[in-house]
Amino acid sequence: MKNKDNVDNIIRSSSLSFDELMMQKFAQEAKTEIEEQKNKKDNELIVDFKLLPKEYIFSIKSVYKLFNRINKTQSFINGVQFESYVANNPILKKKLLDKKIDCFANEQYYINFYNARI
Repeated sequence: MKNKDNVDNIIRSSSLSFDELMMQKFAQEAKTEIEEQKNKKDNELIVDFKLLPKEYIFSIKSVYKLFNRINKTQSFINGVQFESYVANNPILKKKLLDKKIDCFANEQYYINFYNARI
């Protein structure tokens, strides 16, 4: 109970109202968050497959452009989805990991590296 009385005394003895104190607190928290965001490293966008680290080739952070040859449609998939297209072909997967190629094609699809945000 003593702690509650201390808080009440601090609020009553302060020249600022409770609302003003809360606004100061919120303003300080906002300033802190803004500073943290400024100091946070921006995600780097990689558009060249040769610069992409190996661990990001089949990652959710990688984006590939998929062209459906039958329907003539284009969409985007992530690296995990791309891996499912090449999973049955270990030679192709090895070439991708060695960065000898950056695309995949079969009768139905053409898939090419688009970008990655790391």
